[in-house]
Amino acid sequence: MTKRGKVKEEEINNVIALTIKERLLISQLYPRESSLTEQIIIRDISRKVEFSQKEQKEFGLKPIDKGFTWEPKKEVALQIDFTEMELNLLKDRIKKLDEDKKITQQLVELCLKIKNI
Repeated sequence: MTKRGKVKEEEINNVIALTIKERLLISQLYPRESSLTEQIIIRDISRKVEFSQKEQKEFGLKPIDKGFTWEPKKEVALQIDFTEMELNLLKDRIKKLDEDKKITQQLVELCLKIKNI
């Protein structure tokens, strides 16, 4: 379930507000290869963070040579409600990347958001 705007306090448990940049970066947390179950969870996460055609137009989201560009003044964080399985997978990936010293500066804020939920 995804929502824009305010979230009721009782719903906050698994909800994370992700910026456009964080939605684009979250795929860097995914393992390249894993079990079928994990790949299904990753697919579900990807569907939650993907950009609709309406959002692409609204934010001026466009691919460029090394990533994407968008109009920051039009950005609104998307409230995304993750399941426990999705959060556990993301947290496990962050832990593994951290142990392997593979966290980049670009990923720091996203990792902290997920880790601290």
